[in-house]
Amino acid sequence: MVCVENISKSYGDIEVLKNISITLDEGEILALVGETGSGKTTLAYLTAGTIKPDSGKIIFRGQEVGTIEKKEFFRKVGIIYQSPKDSISHRFNVFDAIAEPLRIHALFDDNALKRIKDVLNEVQLPDEDYFMQKYPHELSGGELQRVAIARALILEPDLLIADESTSFLDPSVQAKILRLLLDLQNNRGISMLFVMHDIGVARKVSDRIAVLHDGRIVENGPAHRVISNPQHPYTKLLIDTVKGS
Repeated sequence: MVCVENISKSYGDIEVLKNISITLDEGEILALVGETGSGKTTLAYLTAGTIKPDSGKIIFRGQEVGTIEKKEFFRKVGIIYQSPKDSISHRFNVFDAIAEPLRIHALFDDNALKRIKDVLNEVQLPDEDYFMQKYPHELSGGELQRVAIARALILEPDLLIADESTSFLDPSVQAKILRLLLDLQNNRGISMLFVMHDIGVARKVSDRIAVLHDGRIVENGPAHRVISNPQHPYTKLLIDTVKGS
């Protein structure tokens, strides 16, 4: 589905990604794991087309991303950001937050209300008016992240990118959101890219794990193999850290 080929990216004198190549297959869940500053969020945003690489290219279903009409591409790729407070305007109520992508893509029509209610049901939130009229400050962290997920799904994307999407939540809520994402992936059959720092969680949610360290992919393979037989010292360190916690 998505092929990242020899991607490099720098910010000023800091080389964030160094000649990265990786593939995400159709219907696959890939966990991109690494510590803060490893370049995983930059790689996720490059894949999403929100920033451009300095060199290399990204192929989406046989087409280079730069050659695909932007609106068409952004309909096919949904992003769940690390903090829902940063992705949802405090001026929007729940209805408006989920409806905004439909309006941007000129898809807000007579069927929009049903689509919004359906996606609220998918993320296990109420679809009644009282809830759709609530504003972000009136929602719990878990509810707000579910609204962000609904917003990312409303255009029925083929690829969903979750950037540390549970890191701001309490552990019990984290587990519920991860379970929800896995159920959504199973029901919709979409491809997913999870960006996370916890390789223990990655093992539970992904088909494949890619480990980023110092701007390079140092390990990439089936989740069970990476965990049971890590090949790189940094991967071993991440696993040992989880075991010791």
